[in-house]
Amino acid sequence: MGNSSFAGGSNAIAVGTSAQADVADAVAIGTNAYATGGKAVAIGAGNVAYGDGAVAIGDPSYASGTGAFTGGANNIANSDGTASATAANQAAGAVAIGNNNKAIGQGSVALGNGSTAGAAGLAGNVALGDGATAAAKSGDVALGSGSVTAVAVGTPNTVINGITYSFAGATPGSTVSVGAVGAERTITNVAAGRLNNGSTDAVNGSQLFATDQAVDGLATTVNNINTGGGIKYFHANSTLADSSPVGINSVAIGPVSTATGSGSVSIGNGANAANANDVALGSGSQTTTAVNTPNTVINGTTYSFAGTTATSTVSVGALGAERTITNVAAGRVSNGSTDAINGSQLFAATSAIDSLSTVVSNGLTHYYSVNDGGTQLANYTNNGATGANSMAAGIAASATAANSTALGFNTQATVADGVAIGSGSISNRAIAPASGTIGGTIIPYNTTDLALLGAVSVGNATSYRQITNVADGTQSSDAVTVRQLTGALSSFATTTTKYFHANSTLADSLAVGNNSVAVGPQTVVNGDNGIGMGFGATVQQTAPGGIAIGQNSVSNFADSIAFGTNAQASGIQSVSIGAGSQTTNPTSVALGPNAKATAQAGDVALGANSTTSTVVKTTGTTIGGTTYAFAGTAPTSTVSVGSAGAERTVTNVAAGQISATSTDAINGSQLWATNTSLDALYTTVNNISTGSGGIKYFHANSTAADSSATGAESVAIGPQSVASGANAVSMGNGSAASGANSVAIGAGAKATSANSLALGANSTTTANLSDAAYTPVVGKSVAGVATGEVSVGSSGAERRVTNVAAGSAATDAVNVSQLQAVSSGSIRYDTDASGNTTNKVTLNSGSTGPVTISNVAAGVAGTDAVNVNQLNSAFQQLNGQIGEVRQDAWRAAAIGMAAASLRYDDRPGKISASAGGGVWRSQGALAFGIGYTSENSRLRSNLAATTAGSDWGVSAGVSLTLN
Repeated sequence: MGNSSFAGGSNAIAVGTSAQADVADAVAIGTNAYATGGKAVAIGAGNVAYGDGAVAIGDPSYASGTGAFTGGANNIANSDGTASATAANQAAGAVAIGNNNKAIGQGSVALGNGSTAGAAGLAGNVALGDGATAAAKSGDVALGSGSVTAVAVGTPNTVINGITYSFAGATPGSTVSVGAVGAERTITNVAAGRLNNGSTDAVNGSQLFATDQAVDGLATTVNNINTGGGIKYFHANSTLADSSPVGINSVAIGPVSTATGSGSVSIGNGANAANANDVALGSGSQTTTAVNTPNTVINGTTYSFAGTTATSTVSVGALGAERTITNVAAGRVSNGSTDAINGSQLFAATSAIDSLSTVVSNGLTHYYSVNDGGTQLANYTNNGATGANSMAAGIAASATAANSTALGFNTQATVADGVAIGSGSISNRAIAPASGTIGGTIIPYNTTDLALLGAVSVGNATSYRQITNVADGTQSSDAVTVRQLTGALSSFATTTTKYFHANSTLADSLAVGNNSVAVGPQTVVNGDNGIGMGFGATVQQTAPGGIAIGQNSVSNFADSIAFGTNAQASGIQSVSIGAGSQTTNPTSVALGPNAKATAQAGDVALGANSTTSTVVKTTGTTIGGTTYAFAGTAPTSTVSVGSAGAERTVTNVAAGQISATSTDAINGSQLWATNTSLDALYTTVNNISTGSGGIKYFHANSTAADSSATGAESVAIGPQSVASGANAVSMGNGSAASGANSVAIGAGAKATSANSLALGANSTTTANLSDAAYTPVVGKSVAGVATGEVSVGSSGAERRVTNVAAGSAATDAVNVSQLQAVSSGSIRYDTDASGNTTNKVTLNSGSTGPVTISNVAAGVAGTDAVNVNQLNSAFQQLNGQIGEVRQDAWRAAAIGMAAASLRYDDRPGKISASAGGGVWRSQGALAFGIGYTSENSRLRSNLAATTAGSDWGVSAGVSLTLN
């Protein structure tokens, strides 16, 4: 049927200009469609299908080989990748779906846009995604946009610390790639893999995290080490003289470190704690006698301080070699606080000073006006925009959602990124869903290519507006006009063939289910809304919405999809793509020739001959006697990229997260880093002897009871020192660190709060970390978020922290010079008669002298302060405007004088001309006129013109005598 069409075999069908079906039972539909070489089906202009059950659908596509399938535009499924389908390039079961995809080789599958699965001489490759390429070796799998496979590289073993460890899966036959060099991807939600010498499972981040923790936990227990050695968590590298704990119950750590004072602590090369209970931290740090500062005078007012009876000093440097103290939590700001202040608190104070402004009245905003008719409604005080980054303009306008915009009277924008334009408009519609309906048909929306924002509304649920004067849309996301829509509707044509079937000597196709489609010999679609294409394809009655494409493909359950010769989709919403592929459980996926996802629901088999197995839960492992728990310990299904003896490498894997809860896949570089860490582990011990002793740069001088470290991973140093909190460190006679991750340094120091640090003899950590801290910007206390505290004393026994460098980062400690700089330049708010702080500021309060505010930026908003430059510019502009008005007034006076000087001949029947001039205040004018008197003298008329500067004026007059 059609010009030059040809159906050359029995029961063959050819429909369309030059369509050819030249063998028995072949079907060719469309201009130049060609079905040959067996019971092939070619539908669409220029499509070519060669071989039994081969199907080519689109414009144009080429499917060559038994059960080969192409669907879409410019797709190729054959053995050589050329735009042809002949006996010479058959590839059984090859599948290419989408646009410009190539499935080259038997059983290869290419889905997406511009993807390539296979190459000449290869078979069983799979490429899924835009531009994905799986062409290095047979059986390769490329997953995701731009993914590229490379030749599989076997890794039989590795050497760690001189020991060779052999690996399973050392001879991969092909590769699974989820990215490309420079465009790697993470693989997330990976269940914990089995850990044994024969396992080929992927491991997740939590498993590598456990390994890293075990590496961190490697230890060597040493009781006594002499000079030149080391102990776990404590090593020194120096040839200088030993440390000297001279004072009673003192601790000195580091080369030439000296603790002279009783109960003092010195840590670092050359550090010196000179006085009782002093603490010197860091190389070269020196303590001096504690100096108390009871108060200070600012602006004539004396302010008393807390912590004015310091008994000792903590030093982190020396004169001329100060250090910053970083990562300091925000200290409490009150008249009784002895906490350190960090840089962010000082920054807040200085920002409050910087933000002081003077409100200038009578500012003008041009080209913007609002008329509320005399009634003040909502948004009058500019409070209609409450959402972050939102804007509300207009009477009663309201923008309550983030990034929303409301323009006009009573407009409302209540969804994120929404826009309401025009009186009464409301933008409250949620972001568009993935699909909608037209009649009873579900229409998918394209909502995945770009991020969706909130709707733009020009009306509300009961009041609509037209959007007029819209230009014709040109891009896919442009609005269209009625003219464009009318043209699109008029281009639709109605075909005369409803629910097409192809006849053959075999049993006819049957479309039994409601709204189903069956194409091809012996194809049967029993399920409602199902689609069957190819020779012997079947959609069972139990598979509503099922799709079976390819020779003898079968869709057995609801919404399941089977693509390829003998493909079987036997699970609800399962997908089986590739010749001989098989799924047996709900939501499982098999991609590739003979791939089988059959173990449990949700399984994924990727690549030719890949098979899934029963999921194995791996809850943890034991390393060095310590048991580590894994994340992802309740896997529900398995992803397989090969089978026993035919494993594949997974390449281009982005680095996964490494944490106790990570379920990301780990790539080779991360495992290499762990192995490198293992290689570097060593314990250097020169001399160990039984009995009392010491090590170089570490000595203790006491007869008191030994230290005790009972907390997990804790360290205790010094007589009677106790570290009972997890990861706690205590150092000094009688020191105690009971909080998790706490540190107590100094005789009698007590760190009882988690993540806290007590520095110096008898220092205690007692602060309530949830107490509010004062924030100058808002002028009130706000709840703190500190994770711990640092204390250098105790109530009534505070210490000064000396040699503190000026802080720079937001959480750095500040020194007194910085605080004095702030105090000297501060401005205080006025108070009322009751002493309450007001919103007024009096500069140089208490003095009658004027105050100059310098370096004022040019104001922008209506409530910004203006500087002298702006004010002078305004005055200059006003003076210019006044000068122009004055000049115009002087010219008007001169014009009046010139016009008044015009005189005409009043005699009957006379026409006369007159000219005059006038000068007023340096402005001159000229006047010219013509007059006429009638013969009976009853009618007089005149016409005059005046000029001043570059301007001209015209006047005319008539008089009539009535008696």
